[in-house]
Amino acid sequence: MGPQISELLRLGIKLFAPWIAGSWSEWYALLMHDLSKMTLESFLWSIHSLHRTDLRPRLGTLRMPALGVYGRGDKIVDPRQSELFERIANSRVEMLNGSRHFPMLDERAKFSRLILEFAQTNSENLAYLSPKDYWQRRTY
Repeated sequence: MGPQISELLRLGIKLFAPWIAGSWSEWYALLMHDLSKMTLESFLWSIHSLHRTDLRPRLGTLRMPALGVYGRGDKIVDPRQSELFERIANSRVEMLNGSRHFPMLDERAKFSRLILEFAQTNSENLAYLSPKDYWQRRTY
């Protein structure tokens, strides 16, 4: 793929960045850094694979704790998809009102607190397991 396509992609992403992330300039810089490490083909293939992968039938088989953090203003992933977590036995969903597609950038402190709280709460649930049982539980 030629550099013109790459420049068009960069321009398109920059134009849509404010629509995607509240902290769009930081997100754009991070994305450009990541894109500099891959080909356009691999980037487009990864996006394509997301669209054709449907894991909904397998959600009910998850046995580990799960946390979904959604931005209420997300224009890429409909926040109503958080309802999918109802299929996971030990799950919870947090909706961040001031976030779009990247709550970890838009509401850093709140996002970090949620992740830390989730990890601390659920590590206690796993304390009784032997290391082998712990890792088997995490990978199935």
